[in-house]
Amino acid sequence: MTSATNTRIASPLPRVAPPLRLSLQPPGQRQRALDGGWWPRSQDPAAELPDLITALNASRGMVHHVILHEDAWSPRPRRLSVDGRTVLIGWVRSVDPQVVSATYGNDDRLDLLVVPPRANMRRAAAALAAAADAGNTLRASDILRRLSIQLPPSAAADLLSESVWETDGGRVPDPSDSAQPTLVRHHDN
Repeated sequence: MTSATNTRIASPLPRVAPPLRLSLQPPGQRQRALDGGWWPRSQDPAAELPDLITALNASRGMVHHVILHEDAWSPRPRRLSVDGRTVLIGWVRSVDPQVVSATYGNDDRLDLLVVPPRANMRRAAAALAAAADAGNTLRASDILRRLSIQLPPSAAADLLSESVWETDGGRVPDPSDSAQPTLVRHHDN
């Protein structure tokens, strides 16, 4: 008696990408500090940005340009191919290290809080919700500080220098923020 052997090799299961951790405020008038939040799994833009850009393309229109803080990500590609299109990547130091900005063809801009990859899940979820809240007036790094989410070392150093600049009269005070001192300059004529 001969036995038949099954020599079929099972093909590996298709790779299923983990869900994108993104929270967006519905489109509308821009009257808030942020348009939502994003919690990437790493600080590698080539690994993280394609899924984000694909989701933004589907919900808001075609992303043409993404702006990132140059010390918060590595490596620093100048462009990425996403969904068969080239998206330009800009690297600057003049933005909050915890923000990613996406621009569209009509010069619309979307600003997202970037939750550090190693953040605690509960705190990260709270940060994503706060960033997408229509009533939010806090900057990205302020949300993270209030939730005790530790900033990466490069972001913390940048925010320290920014806070010194702001306390030295470098920012116009927000009238709704009663904790901010108001600077009044008198001119003698």
